[in-house]
Amino acid sequence: RSPIQIMNREALRAMPRVQPLIAGWLGRRQTARLYGPPGSGKSFAAIEMAACIAAGRPWHGYATHRGEVVYLAVEDAEGVALRLRAWEMHHETEHQVHVVSAPVQLNAPSVRRVLGAIRAYFGSEPVALIVIDTQAMVTIGLDENSAQDMGVFVEAVKLLSSETGATVLTVHHSGVRGGRARGSTSVRGAMDVE
Repeated sequence: RSPIQIMNREALRAMPRVQPLIAGWLGRRQTARLYGPPGSGKSFAAIEMAACIAAGRPWHGYATHRGEVVYLAVEDAEGVALRLRAWEMHHETEHQVHVVSAPVQLNAPSVRRVLGAIRAYFGSEPVALIVIDTQAMVTIGLDENSAQDMGVFVEAVKLLSSETGATVLTVHHSGVRGGRARGSTSVRGAMDVE
């Protein structure tokens, strides 16, 4: 653990500002969550963000910071692969998104396995974005309505971001009545962007 640092006014003013990953939408080294009802295109949006960042292309006119992207396609790897292929055909370019299709859980021991796999694959190369698709599929056995259980998930997401330097974008479902993300609001409170 790093020591606790107390900063004075000058140190606070000298803190670096968050650099954009997608200008106006996502910052670098942030945690974010994209949610909506089933069938609303959440994965399509996340895939397009991922492919644009990996290719260094603007996302709907917004500049991106080009970088390596890891997509945890835990819910539907085949669907992600097909959508990435469609993106390539539409933009006539290769996407360079790295996909994890194996079932992954984001709890304390498993997140270390994910980090180990990322380090083994990329070495010292920084990762710009990690997409988790979906929150429900990486938290099997955790109660999404429990702030304590979701704290385990949040800790894993924050660890992924801090250890890799990546923005971590989680895809999630809205509740039955819509309007907000399903489950404990503790996750929302822990995200930089939702």
